[in-house]
Amino acid sequence: MSGFVPLPDPSTRLPYLAGFFDGEGSIHIGRRGGLQVNCAQRDMVPLQLLAVRFGGRVMTQARGNKNPVSYWVIYGAAAARALEALKPYLIVKRAQAEVAITYQKTVGPRGYNRPLAPDVYALRAALRAEMDVLHA
Repeated sequence: MSGFVPLPDPSTRLPYLAGFFDGEGSIHIGRRGGLQVNCAQRDMVPLQLLAVRFGGRVMTQARGNKNPVSYWVIYGAAAARALEALKPYLIVKRAQAEVAITYQKTVGPRGYNRPLAPDVYALRAALRAEMDVLHA
């Protein structure tokens, strides 16, 4: 990771990442059931810090004649674990993180495409609707 500069004090790393995520991140529950957490920006350093701490991938995408933008993305249970760690420091996205964490708890170890009880389908639909309201 060229250009990677770790924060000098490890005790400030998680609050820093949460603040960065609060401003630049997004949380999505897909219509087909997948949890996705991501951040995008031109400077890769905070994205690399997120990837080192939580896993996921950092990618860069060209945008025509504009500067390229980099993304950190993480899915499913790993995304929920990242949100759980960031949640104590989140302000703007705390409610979204809580909904996403609750949603992910409805997903078993075999993933999203298994038969579920009707009440689980109803809970998932309610959580997706709540997330839509929080995004508005």
